[in-house]
Amino acid sequence: MRIIFAMYLLLYNLQGVAGQSAFQLLASLDTSQSATVKVELLDSLSMTYLQEKKYLKAVAANLEAVALAEKSLKNKKIAHNLSDRLTGEIFEAIPPERLKALEHEMDCKYRNAKLYNGLSFYFRKKDRPYSIICAEKALNLSTQSSDSLLSHENIGYSFLGQFNFAEAEPHFKNALKASIETKDTLMIIRVQRALAELYTRTYKLDKAMECLTQAMDLHRKWPYSQKKTIWTIQNGFAYVCQERGDLDKTIQIRKEIIEVVSAEQDSHAIVFCYANLASDLLRKGDLNESLSLLRKSHEWILRNSPEGLPFISLDLGECYYEMGVYDTALIYLQEAVDYAKEYGTYGYACDGYQLISELYFVLGDTVSANDYDEKAYDCHWEHSSIDLNTSAKVYEWTSGYHQRRGHLDSALVAIDKGLELIYENGIDGILPRLLIRKGELLYEKKMYERTGQVLGEAQQAAREHGLSKDECDASYLLAMAQSELKQYPEALEHALQAEQVAKEINYSKRLQDIYKLLAVTHHRLGDGEQAYLYHLKYTELKDSLYGFVQKDRLARYETQFQLKEKEMEKELLVIEKERQGAVLKRRTLLLVAAGVAILLLTVASLLYIRWSKTRAQKLLRRQIAKDIHDDVGGILNYMYLTAKDAMEQSPDIPVVKDKLQKAIALNDQAVMALKDLIWKMESRPVPLAHFAGRLRAYTTNVFDDLSIPYSLKVDGFEADRKLASDTQYHFFMMYKEALHNAFKHGNGGPINIDLIQKDRFIELTVSNTFSEAGEDGADSYGGGHGLKNMRERAAKLKGGVEFSQEAGTFTVRLKIRTA
Repeated sequence: MRIIFAMYLLLYNLQGVAGQSAFQLLASLDTSQSATVKVELLDSLSMTYLQEKKYLKAVAANLEAVALAEKSLKNKKIAHNLSDRLTGEIFEAIPPERLKALEHEMDCKYRNAKLYNGLSFYFRKKDRPYSIICAEKALNLSTQSSDSLLSHENIGYSFLGQFNFAEAEPHFKNALKASIETKDTLMIIRVQRALAELYTRTYKLDKAMECLTQAMDLHRKWPYSQKKTIWTIQNGFAYVCQERGDLDKTIQIRKEIIEVVSAEQDSHAIVFCYANLASDLLRKGDLNESLSLLRKSHEWILRNSPEGLPFISLDLGECYYEMGVYDTALIYLQEAVDYAKEYGTYGYACDGYQLISELYFVLGDTVSANDYDEKAYDCHWEHSSIDLNTSAKVYEWTSGYHQRRGHLDSALVAIDKGLELIYENGIDGILPRLLIRKGELLYEKKMYERTGQVLGEAQQAAREHGLSKDECDASYLLAMAQSELKQYPEALEHALQAEQVAKEINYSKRLQDIYKLLAVTHHRLGDGEQAYLYHLKYTELKDSLYGFVQKDRLARYETQFQLKEKEMEKELLVIEKERQGAVLKRRTLLLVAAGVAILLLTVASLLYIRWSKTRAQKLLRRQIAKDIHDDVGGILNYMYLTAKDAMEQSPDIPVVKDKLQKAIALNDQAVMALKDLIWKMESRPVPLAHFAGRLRAYTTNVFDDLSIPYSLKVDGFEADRKLASDTQYHFFMMYKEALHNAFKHGNGGPINIDLIQKDRFIELTVSNTFSEAGEDGADSYGGGHGLKNMRERAAKLKGGVEFSQEAGTFTVRLKIRTA
């Protein structure tokens, strides 16, 4: 009761002295006989000096208040609050360099353990070596157990921040012993939490749980129990469960913490609690729920606490990556790297580089992938800490680094070291992931039976810990291994399990691989209908995931066209103003203008009617083209898969293989013809640059399959005009015919192709050498029909084509208008 009354009196008197000057406070201090009032006056005096920037006097007044609270009031709660004010409000208001010089400027009587402990506490996150120096000075000056326990706690936390766990543990134990001797309940709870953090990071999880349990039990019995202290202890429980791999329990504790924090209405704490919950949901595989929480947290952190962006942006990028939304994932991952560099949290930068590298590997951009792979490698080894969890993850990443470069033996050595570390220290939370990595490596080495054993262990471990994403990956890879062993029923069973989990957690990136595997497995089991359905699902999902990549490739062209369009709009505005001026000058021609307007309206109406009919025809043609693509294209793909599979599994009969090869070749021709037909029917003008790109791509694909040397020169296609669909189609067919004649009638010599756009004309020149024996001229060179068709197509485009042969060289010259 005395303690409670003293605190009440202190708070009551505090209201009466607020706002008094330093002179008035000093006068009151001289006349006061009550120790409680003196403590309150010294505290107010300290804050008054701080406002006047008299830092030495502010610190001295606070130290006197702490000493008086301990000696006369014998109230540890008040002493702790005053010490917190010293290391909080007072030290935070003093510039760091000025604060370091403070100890040399203070009067000798104030250079005591309390001052150095306060400096050590303040600097243990900002300058850990200096914090240790101050704590050791405090330890040497300590005259009572309360001072020495603070010194040991500060040294322990400084070593913990430096990952020097062996040095940190004895100091925490000494602090715990001193706090028990002094019966300082608050310090016992604080030190127990510190020991729990140490044991969690060194994977002595049973000891960590024991410390947290003791801290929680003691705190519940403590008359000054605080909700903030409760949720910090609960947070420790959550991290222990997370490291044990028990994500269901972790998520349950996170939700309990949110209930406690929400009652305190602390926005900052609430947001970060939700962010931690989202991170655990992401690890478990609940991608939809995780994404919703991450997006809300990101908005608040961006506005109010940007130092948390590396963590939240990294999780957002990973979540979008797992869901297959690669363009958005790339934005957030790069944001995480940038903010991690800005705020010095390089661990997040390492993880960001690694995920960006993996994303580019998935997209097939190996140059960018290898570039970010090297950045991640350098970042990991330069900035990674030495705790067990990070060491195991570094082994996992090193294994992936060697795997992507084809060094499978080195990759297996690295992953085995990581697994050895996990088994020795009971790090169950990341066990499934490392087993999956080992299974992938064994699969690449074609050790399929051993792959199945390892992935079976991974699948079981993932189920035990509720790791849905890891379970999906393990089931899929296990099905792949069983398929290679021709255990098709077993492969189908595990593939369906993987599909179910992937759908539940919206794991789109893996789902497309599962659809592909299911299509092949059903086909090998003889179920062609199911194989076709899964092939359609695979194609649809793949198109949705990779659509943005095509947008990126066209982005720079679209930007150029947009700029050109804006320039044209400005010119049109100038012309419009000039036109309006001319109208004002010719008011006398109002009637004529009205007549002209009526005429123009009539013409516009007719043009609009014509445009509407043309648009309807175009839409119909595009719908027909889409239907042909979906229906006929699907059938051709299935015919191709069937013929190819039959050829692989058929006995070594030359006649059969020859027929199947011809069927595949005819299928390829049909696909090309189908593409050309769809192209013609879609009736969509395209920019010249895009059209030139198509010709270039076609030429490259054709010559890649031949051993004939060639040269291709393309010039002048940067103009900001579009090419009509009919012009595209007929010119492309003439281009193909010219190349076909060169292949068919040439003698294997070089083929030279010049493609030039100039003054609204496209000029094509194709020349090749040929054997003159048996040839009678241009028409006989092409058999007559090919060159005749080219003349007819050129006439449709109001252009011209010429053929000439001289000294064993045949030349085709084609010239048409672009508009």
